[in-house]
Amino acid sequence: MRQSWCDLLFAHWPLPVERLLPLVPAALDLDTYDLQAWLAVAPFTVRHLRLRGLPEIPGLNAFPELNVRTYVTVGGKPGI
Repeated sequence: MRQSWCDLLFAHWPLPVERLLPLVPAALDLDTYDLQAWLAVAPFTVRHLRLRGLPEIPGLNAFPELNVRTYVTVGGKPGI
């Protein structure tokens, strides 16, 4: 798959762990910094989306996307 991310913004806000904990699966631990959990919002536009080796499909090759995420660990390994 190939794609470009355009007009990308990473915005982060610290939150008390208690605010995010109910939203995270029990198998994951919130990753904290300065005793705070962090909420990240990343809006961007996907452009030139296509399967590798195939041409872009008009109407499906560009769209806005919004990711809302936090940082976690599982088995000592970090993740999003």
